[in-house]
Amino acid sequence: IVPLASPLGGGDDRMRKFIYTAGGRAVSFFVVRRGDGQLVPALDLCEICQPKGYAQMGAGYVFCKYCRTPIPAGTVGQPGGCNPIPIPGAVLSGSVLLVPRDAMVAAWRKGMADKR
Repeated sequence: IVPLASPLGGGDDRMRKFIYTAGGRAVSFFVVRRGDGQLVPALDLCEICQPKGYAQMGAGYVFCKYCRTPIPAGTVGQPGGCNPIPIPGAVLSGSVLLVPRDAMVAAWRKGMADKR
């Protein structure tokens, strides 16, 4: 359970990153606001590139730190390409993000499998 009321409940559109520790490994994920105002969670990990993560590029984009590809915020949460890996089963409920731990860790492990 990730409370989002503060700082994400405010009017800014900044990406916020979180870390969950699983088996001695840090699983990083983030939440970003799409152009339609919806908050979207995703792993801080790409299926294609090395695990460098993402950063925000203005209000409408994130970019892969490895290949520098700009990703429209509207596509975050969708699989494919250099998009951040979606978190299966993550649900926004009011000002709380409910993340199914096992599904998130499994998605992270699958994403990291080719990068070791």
